[in-house]
Amino acid sequence: MDCFSRLPLETTLEILTRVPAETIPDCKSVCKIWGNLLRPVSFSKIHFHHHNQDDDSGKLSFLASTSKKYMDYDNLEFKYFEYNKNHNSETSIERIKKVNFKPPFRDAKIVGSSNGLLCLTGTPSICICNPITREQIMLPEIKTQYCDNHEHCMWANGFGYLSSTNEYKVVAIHASSEPIFIDVQIYTLGSRSGWRNLGRFDMDLCQSSYAFLPQGVFANGALYWVSGDLEMIVTFDLTQEKFCENLSPPPVPPNGFWTWNTIGVLDGCLYVAVWQLVEGDETEWFDIWLLKKKNDNHGMKESERYQSFGWTKEFRLIQSTLVAVTKSGGALTHSAEWFNIYGPKSSTSKRFGDLKECFIHEIFPHKNTLVSLKGLGEEGTKIMEPIEVEKAGRRDLLLEQPEEVEALDALLSLKEIWVKDKEIMESIEIEETESHGSSLEQLDVDEARDS
Repeated sequence: MDCFSRLPLETTLEILTRVPAETIPDCKSVCKIWGNLLRPVSFSKIHFHHHNQDDDSGKLSFLASTSKKYMDYDNLEFKYFEYNKNHNSETSIERIKKVNFKPPFRDAKIVGSSNGLLCLTGTPSICICNPITREQIMLPEIKTQYCDNHEHCMWANGFGYLSSTNEYKVVAIHASSEPIFIDVQIYTLGSRSGWRNLGRFDMDLCQSSYAFLPQGVFANGALYWVSGDLEMIVTFDLTQEKFCENLSPPPVPPNGFWTWNTIGVLDGCLYVAVWQLVEGDETEWFDIWLLKKKNDNHGMKESERYQSFGWTKEFRLIQSTLVAVTKSGGALTHSAEWFNIYGPKSSTSKRFGDLKECFIHEIFPHKNTLVSLKGLGEEGTKIMEPIEVEKAGRRDLLLEQPEEVEALDALLSLKEIWVKDKEIMESIEIEETESHGSSLEQLDVDEARDS
């Protein structure tokens, strides 16, 4: 650590803001100087700025709810995946790590992920948490007169972030199928105003073939839900906090079924996976349609803004569980036990990343950040309960890493950043560092642990 102690605090801070978010908690315990630098909310904002810029490395990251047994929703575990398209198909899943916290609900479902904040629901309860800082807040109970213990009432939620106002909002919908209506409530993190009732609307979100409602999908500043009988996509403007004109879906083939179609987000755009059965060979396919801007909508009225978007057919998949599109144009999909990379141009699919006794239930794009619920103004924030970490062999260190390994990773990350950052290298007297025999190759991990 001698080489770091000679650096100006500004340079040390610049280096630490480039360290991966998951190593920051360990960096805080390296020494008092680092601890004081890393604790303020201002550091988390600088760190977020560095890591939220466009990344051309080809790396993608996700958070998934998993279990060791198929369909075991009572013993969920959350895992963090990193995919690197620059590696070959056998090693494209670069890192898998168990997230060390216990879900607050027995059958927790992911509503959405935004800037490192995760929204979970265990109907009707809702929790917002950050797996890295381990902060969590249980949102107040929603009180309704009609939907409590009513057999014709279902629940759906949505979660999104508005960069223009730096607001995170949760929308809760109680949908009734008999009679048909929905009650809508909204919660803004840090506003300290609790749930606000937006009213009751004559709208059908219930789907007769399901006993539950899909969660809302956030894209283009709006939340989207699939309407039941109308075969439309309901659009809720999160800024204006009101419903817009229903969005017409892409064309459904004659032999397709509306309720078999799914929606999601791909590179910030809404997509619809349209199911169809190919005649002749009876093969099931999903056509992926993206909602893209037709033209520049600058100066348009708010009511006309969503009309400037149109559907574009991108490619066809055998699976509807689309996760992401890689920089090279490959479609990343998953099944319960492995991943697939599909080349739309070549119409070829390769399976990789056998998860071995790890079944994926849900998976969402997710970035690890230090965004603080306390910093957003949420009162009553608590620290999530950790899970019991099992003793593992060396092979499992990628899944469950002891504190010593995490501390070493943090120091090695600093070394990589030091070497790569040319501007910081110019401010370091390399010759003086070498003369004292203290290079980053000789970092003393025991000193870091003892400090």
